[in-house]
Amino acid sequence: MDLATREANELLLKGKEALESAGNMKREAAEITNPTTESHVDSLLKGQTHTGEHVLQIIREAIDTKKSGAKVERVRKARNQKVILKCSTKEDMEAIQNKMRSRKEIKVEAAKAANPLLIMKGVMAYHKDADIIENVLAQNKHLVKDINLKEVTIRVRYRKRARNQLQCHPVLELSPSVHKRFLEAGKLYIDLQKVAVYDQSPLVQCAKCLGFGHTKAVCGEKTATCSYCADKTHEWEKCPRRKQNEEPKCKNCWENGIKTEANHEAFSNKCKVRQKWDEIARSRIAYC
Repeated sequence: MDLATREANELLLKGKEALESAGNMKREAAEITNPTTESHVDSLLKGQTHTGEHVLQIIREAIDTKKSGAKVERVRKARNQKVILKCSTKEDMEAIQNKMRSRKEIKVEAAKAANPLLIMKGVMAYHKDADIIENVLAQNKHLVKDINLKEVTIRVRYRKRARNQLQCHPVLELSPSVHKRFLEAGKLYIDLQKVAVYDQSPLVQCAKCLGFGHTKAVCGEKTATCSYCADKTHEWEKCPRRKQNEEPKCKNCWENGIKTEANHEAFSNKCKVRQKWDEIARSRIAYC
């Protein structure tokens, strides 16, 4: 998987530096990424000993669930001293926001949903990112002629490798209106080609441990797991079961007790566990 995919599925907002009036010290901040049911809590004490666990403790003190009765569905620590909270209802999320705003060291901000992604299949690899965008807009303007392109987002997020080394699969980040038009068209003109386009999942899956929500570059596992047979003694390229055309075994389905439906590779869209995580990732995307 491309290291640049880290950008595709990182849904956390960048931390903002703030100074405390008395001590010129950095402070923690809570960022609400979805005004309905989800929030990201970010510590801005960069380079210091404060961790995600410390931020979590601040959240516990601010919310005080025993007194407030606020209902948190789940919580998990993320990278860069961040913590993600999810609630079942908008009311619970609003209650938590109000509690956090009562703390001087906590900053609460609403965040926008991410833009959808579109993958272009088999584009010639010699095109620069700027050339791809310029050609797509110039040659497919009939699809977006009634849209003010000065007010929309169109950029290349990253590229996926193709089997043909002369080609690549660019992944574009698009405003919802443009994404919908391009997806409905099914194919786009680019230079001397007309290529198929598909919706690209924002889900990030690690190529090392095969888990979700992070990339190989930041994976904590020491050894890689084969995505074909779930063995930790080799990787996909050297898998003996794959070379002998034996049935694959999905590591995630197997570990989650779905053993009777684990006869696929870990990156397969058939994977029940992957489908669950994909649904979560897509819930944070603005498709309209």
